[in-house]
Amino acid sequence: MYFSGNYSDNTPWGSSYTVTADESSNTITLTSTADTGDVCVYTRATIPESVKNDAVSMQGVRSDFFRLL
Repeated sequence: MYFSGNYSDNTPWGSSYTVTADESSNTITLTSTADTGDVCVYTRATIPESVKNDAVSMQGVRSDFFRLL
């Protein structure tokens, strides 16, 4: 599976990514399809209650101040 997209200002990401999932280690790996050597590994984890309790709502924030995925 491939993953690609544009930023909120419609600028394309610098690369597309190959996506692999490993349920036994609870990871998802994104590997750049460009020859940049970019590899990102995401590991599933429980979100601590302190993080959930301190979450801030982003409703109404304008995306032209910063680039959102």
